[in-house]
Amino acid sequence: MNDYGGDQWYKMTDDAYKIQTFIAISLNDIVYRAPSVSSGPISGGLTQIAGSFTLEQAIDFSNVLSSQQMIPQLKFVSSKKLAKKD
Repeated sequence: MNDYGGDQWYKMTDDAYKIQTFIAISLNDIVYRAPSVSSGPISGGLTQIAGSFTLEQAIDFSNVLSSQQMIPQLKFVSSKKLAKKD
């Protein structure tokens, strides 16, 4: 990410972390993943997504993220606080 994108990503992940919500990752209106921000806002324009993925799922998702068909844009759509589990 360039500096502007990194700043916007920091703000989005900070908001998501504070209200305990997800960030949907989509391309061409298809949501591929919606991870939570579990350890605070993400700075520097870099991101790591962890989870229980198969190797094939990880490769497919990597291909989505590196697709040259569309330049990814950060766009805030909505937020919704998660219900706390008892």
